[in-house]
Amino acid sequence: MENKRRTPIQERARATVEVLLEATAQILVELGYARLSTNRVARRAGVSVGTLYQYFPNKDALVEALAHRVSEGQAEVIITQLQQTHDQSLEVAIRGLIQGIIASKRVEPELAAALASEVPRNGRLDLEQATLRRVCDVASAALRRRSDIRPVDPELASFALVHSIFAVIQRALQARPELIDDDDLGEILAEMCIRYLSPDPGGS
Repeated sequence: MENKRRTPIQERARATVEVLLEATAQILVELGYARLSTNRVARRAGVSVGTLYQYFPNKDALVEALAHRVSEGQAEVIITQLQQTHDQSLEVAIRGLIQGIIASKRVEPELAAALASEVPRNGRLDLEQATLRRVCDVASAALRRRSDIRPVDPELASFALVHSIFAVIQRALQARPELIDDDDLGEILAEMCIRYLSPDPGGS
């Protein structure tokens, strides 16, 4: 049987990468993207710049890896919630999806805010789209398994609903962050989705 255990060198490399990313996160939150530099990151991480360059060629590579970590964390929160409620009623599943998306915005919130405001937009959009695609794929598969919804195109329905929920929550975070903790916002979004998917046009 092949030994899958990491070697000590692999473990050290992983630990070094984590230290570098954590240092990058701290500096990005404290000082912003413009003042982030490989020298600052290396000093904060307690390693040489040469060691940093073994793993990351420049500060943008550090930020990209950090943004990927946040994006993956957010996607996992949502997908876990979807998987936990996929065999429950439509109402429970929809509310679970919405709560998952709201909860995902609480994954490293200060860092996520810094990435959103400081990092060049193109890279952010790529990661956001990757997260949305993953969530849409899982939501589409969940819709295909359901027998308690009206006939819909699962891919189109999941695309429209997931993107709508994301857009409203993202806008609330930017314009009125207090709404994220307001149950009424989640209820409005849930009602919108349930009414669309329910076999009864009036919802349940």
